[in-house]
Amino acid sequence: MENTVETAADSQRPAADPVYQSSVTEVARLLSAGKCKQAVELAKQVHKQNATADSEALLVGAYVCRIEQFLARGANEDAAVLFKLVQERFPRQSGRLTGLRVRAAAAGGRVDDVVAPLASADVPEDMRSAIDTAIRQQLVDIEGLAGTKALAETHPLRISAAAIWKAFGAATSGPVTEEQIALPEVSRKSPLAGWKLLIRAIAALYADDRETCARSLAAIPADSAVARLSGPVQAILGGTPAGGGAGGALQARIGGDVARLKKALESFDTVFLGSSLPALRKVVNEIVQAMAGLPALFRERLTQRLMVLFILSEVPSQVSNLIGVEVRNAYFWRLYARAMEDAQLNLQAAIGWERFSRHAVSEGMIASGSAEQAVIFSHAAEVLSGYSRQELMRGQRAIFHANAVTTGYRSQSTEIRALAPKSDSEFSKTALDPRWLFYHAMEIRPAASVYKKWWNWTMASGADKRLLEDVAQHWHFRLRNDPEPLLQLSKLAEQRNALGYAIKYLAAAEAIDAIDPRVRRARVRLSLGIMWKHFKDGKAHLVEKDLGELEAIPSMHEGDRAAFMLGVRAAWHALRKEKEAAQQACDALVERMGVLAGSVVLSSIDELSRIKDRSCWPTIGAYELPEAKLVAEADARTIRLAEDLRIGRMRPTAWDPKVNEALQASPPILSIEALVAIGLSAANRGKPEQAYLATAAGLQVARGADEARFLLIRANALRGEWWRADRVSQCLRAARALAQQANDSDLIQSISDAIEAHAETQFGMESRGGSPLAAELVAEILKSERQAQKFPKSEAETNRYVVLIDNDDDDDDDD
Repeated sequence: MENTVETAADSQRPAADPVYQSSVTEVARLLSAGKCKQAVELAKQVHKQNATADSEALLVGAYVCRIEQFLARGANEDAAVLFKLVQERFPRQSGRLTGLRVRAAAAGGRVDDVVAPLASADVPEDMRSAIDTAIRQQLVDIEGLAGTKALAETHPLRISAAAIWKAFGAATSGPVTEEQIALPEVSRKSPLAGWKLLIRAIAALYADDRETCARSLAAIPADSAVARLSGPVQAILGGTPAGGGAGGALQARIGGDVARLKKALESFDTVFLGSSLPALRKVVNEIVQAMAGLPALFRERLTQRLMVLFILSEVPSQVSNLIGVEVRNAYFWRLYARAMEDAQLNLQAAIGWERFSRHAVSEGMIASGSAEQAVIFSHAAEVLSGYSRQELMRGQRAIFHANAVTTGYRSQSTEIRALAPKSDSEFSKTALDPRWLFYHAMEIRPAASVYKKWWNWTMASGADKRLLEDVAQHWHFRLRNDPEPLLQLSKLAEQRNALGYAIKYLAAAEAIDAIDPRVRRARVRLSLGIMWKHFKDGKAHLVEKDLGELEAIPSMHEGDRAAFMLGVRAAWHALRKEKEAAQQACDALVERMGVLAGSVVLSSIDELSRIKDRSCWPTIGAYELPEAKLVAEADARTIRLAEDLRIGRMRPTAWDPKVNEALQASPPILSIEALVAIGLSAANRGKPEQAYLATAAGLQVARGADEARFLLIRANALRGEWWRADRVSQCLRAARALAQQANDSDLIQSISDAIEAHAETQFGMESRGGSPLAAELVAEILKSERQAQKFPKSEAETNRYVVLIDNDDDDDDDD
């Protein structure tokens, strides 16, 4: 205890008086020993004998220590009586009693007396500090502080107390959100800061975050009033029984009989698999009894969680009904949707998300027509996007026949029953229809990324072209400044040979953004498509017009596109029966690209133009294939040109041996760009061994994103045999990790598409939570794949280079 003995400045007794000094020393000794009562009696005698200012100070100091002793013991009435006596008998000492007065008021629960001085704008700093200390160390009546009339409602202390009381009520009733306990009104320096930590600890306890709970409790100041309430939370962490008093009441409120409940839940995990119905019923009954002492909200939410678990685990109704009726509110449906999605029961998950949306609006969690509702609808649509139209129709019929949704509402409250769908048939045609979900999501909050997903699903579902047009029209109507839907409409019109509409849509896209690469590529593709039609129809004058439009596009004069245009000119002259001019244009093409690439370009144009009269078609003289490197470079060059212009390519199969020879050169003699082009083309042409050779060469020199590209090509080359699944998986997963490191979004998307198309990889990733590969494992996979130079033709040869096994089902050992 602090020694508060002081000597008055105007002392009238000489300091050298040995009797007086001996008495002062003895009083100090008694106070230090905690013998405040004896110290007071001795100080009374000294003051009676001397009656000076310093003897008065000595006596008041002893009284102060005695009052503090009463307060520390909780003897608030004794402290108040003694305080009043000292205040009346020694008015000159009132300055020394300021802090004690506030502490006594706080200990006695007199909130108004504690905070009343703060109503003044010019309260002294020592008084403010004393009040803060008293609130921190003594005050536990937060509700009283929030409602005190001694301060204005707008006073920061009342606002902080009201926020704490609300958050405390929520936290001690069950799980809460981060927003509910954020308490931005309470600063770190506030005398109420300890309550913020206690509330956070309770919330973490409900969330089973023991580390955060313990850390929050440890941060509470040891001398604060809140610290006395942290004991019950510590007891719950340790699973000890509730004590008595306020602490025991708090422990019972937030924890119930936690130890018993925990034991019962652990027993359920133990007996669930392979147990008899009576054993299962017994343990569920134990859970129900252990839940009885829990707060209502906590009991409700635990019941909801258990019911979702029972639904997933197909627990018999004789057992699941024992826990009572779960409340099917927004919380339940969100829990249900997430659980079903995690279990890959996506039809049920979509039902849960639709129901969550309906209930969340009713409960005021989200507004109808809000951005949040749009996100829910679009997510539900994405959840269903992996199903075919036939599978969705079967799911709709199953719900209709089972009355699965409406039946679950029969035991609910009147308020919740009012939200039940009119019929399962009507409900299934919305909740399980991606088209309906996408449409309503985009009516609320149009977004190009979601429209793209809607478009992709419509295409993948094999829907009629008219449905694709509906999506694009809706897209264009809602996002007027996005050229993408107009480009899709142009392409659809071109496919049905409505070239007028195709041109119209493309012109509208160009009016939005003529320099957008997508628009420029579409202009070239459409112009070429129209030109090939005119070639086939033998309409040379229209081809001439098409050539003029193409040559007006600046990019058609760049690189190999310019050479391509020479080949088209040669075909146009041949169509007009201008043999000499056709040959001159052909010779210019060969001069520009070389005989190898030039012959491929001319053959490709020949195939596309389909000119019937061959009399004036230009020729390229016979030639022998040069060294392998030149053939491979010409192959890569024409691959890139054909890909750039989105045209077919006529390439001699006689090139393959030379290309393969170039690919096997060591060290690699081709550029990374050439190797990527050849690898992709070979994989697309059904030449997996050539694609594999390209990756073998590429992995020797590639780094970063290029390593990812070659691993993706290799994965595609290895597909087709079940016993190569592990190699495919490790290539795809390592490729994704490398692409993410390089932050190459287009490459990441290509790899993700490949993963979605490979069930083994997808399953392996999901079984491990979808977590990315560690850098060390990626390096090990790269090392192994670099060593794998030859295309594997047997299971043993394939498995020799397996590092990561995704489909590693554990087999029981047979003794």
